[in-house]
Amino acid sequence: RGSYEYGRQVAEGLAGVMGCPCVGREQVVDGATEAGIPVGRIEMAIVKRRPLSEALEVEIGRYKAFAANLLSEHASKGSVVYHGRAGHLVLSGLPHVLRVRAIVGFESQVQQTMTRLRLSRDRAKSFCEQVEDDTRRWVRCLYGVDWGDPASHDLTINAEKIPAEQAAGLLEGMLRLPSFQTSPRGASALDDIRLAARWRLALGADPRTRDVRVSVRAEDGQVLVTHPPWLMGRAAAMREILDRIDGVRSCSCTAAATNVAYIRERFSPDDEALRQLVDISTRWNAAVHVVCFQDLVEGNGGNGGAQAVAKGPETPAELPENQGGILSDTPDGEPSRPEGVPETMDRLVRAGLAGGFHHVAGGAQDLAERLGPTEKFGL
Repeated sequence: RGSYEYGRQVAEGLAGVMGCPCVGREQVVDGATEAGIPVGRIEMAIVKRRPLSEALEVEIGRYKAFAANLLSEHASKGSVVYHGRAGHLVLSGLPHVLRVRAIVGFESQVQQTMTRLRLSRDRAKSFCEQVEDDTRRWVRCLYGVDWGDPASHDLTINAEKIPAEQAAGLLEGMLRLPSFQTSPRGASALDDIRLAARWRLALGADPRTRDVRVSVRAEDGQVLVTHPPWLMGRAAAMREILDRIDGVRSCSCTAAATNVAYIRERFSPDDEALRQLVDISTRWNAAVHVVCFQDLVEGNGGNGGAQAVAKGPETPAELPENQGGILSDTPDGEPSRPEGVPETMDRLVRAGLAGGFHHVAGGAQDLAERLGPTEKFGL
């Protein structure tokens, strides 16, 4: 992205030379919206820099699964070319995928925007900067990586130097190299990605499990699901859903072995303490509960007027059957979360460690009373 029509022209040219399907982000978004995934609301929340609600975080998981399932289904039948914001991350881990980024100099972007949208130079410049910032936020929110990281791509093409037709021919030649030929290991990894995505979509389609957040991965046809302890009552439903999916050799639904309370006043996904916590919790098979604590007692000279406001472990509110497209970007009754919490929760979700979110305002006694009766914490 940022190259406007160039990226699409290269993708369509390459697909034409190879005789394979060409899929764009618009097709993924339209398909996901038709499937009832509120892509518009997700994107609006990210663009407006609003904390993501628990319900939207669940829907992000469904959207990622939809994209992975769509592309892996195409890839299982042969070659496929995809162009979009995060195409290089959708099928991450596959050795035979060529990840390409097309770039255009910023000045050229501004000039193209001025012509295409008939804007003044200053407004076109602001528009280009905003689009790039929105794209970076989208990719980081969904996949936890920097959109501009060159290590995420195998090749970068300068659109101002290489015409689209020549770029397509260059890429077609590269795809003939041994590094990008399908191997048994690559085919097995593709099957696992598709299997995990299909199960996640089936989970979201069933009313009994639509709102659950779990960690799911597949290895050689074995689906491994880890869920917070309070979802034990839904484990039977999850296994039943797994049994209906073709290709599942065996399944395992495991509750996290213990709970860890991560208590802070302010959160940052880049904090060294969080990195260490992820390492410890992975070894413990622990569910991490994010606890945002606001100490109101100290400033009030005792408990004077301090109240405990407790939330969690949160479970998303039930969503309507079809909620695709741009609806309300702040669902009724869903409060915002403090800065840094959504990003911290997202990192824990991607690590398969997310427990619940608790917001406690008051004193130490309020904190102890809130956490004590709900879960047993090992750390």
